[in-house]
Amino acid sequence: MDQTLNHEASAPEDRYCDLVMKGGITSGVVYPPAIVKLAHRYRFKNIGGTSAGAIAAALTAAAEFRRRHAKFRERLDALFGELDILIAPCAPMSRLPLGEDHANARKAIL
Repeated sequence: MDQTLNHEASAPEDRYCDLVMKGGITSGVVYPPAIVKLAHRYRFKNIGGTSAGAIAAALTAAAEFRRRHAKFRERLDALFGELDILIAPCAPMSRLPLGEDHANARKAIL
């Protein structure tokens, strides 16, 4: 069973779910597969928890953030590519970040 999430196979943008998770070792084991199943049908809006549930909530919030902002990051990368074409011929070569430094500068901004 595939237990990964990506932004292409995500829930509809208008279907939300609030998620509150309690603590306890058993809960910590049960949450990951349950969250994956819920994530295929819902987008998480308010996420919280205590103890092991707080750890699962933090990971869920991070995954939801990535899912929501993946398309934005792709558009931003495309914009950087367009700006490279426009700016490169005009700027002095000594001021342009080139090669690996250019990639690192882009990552630092993102």
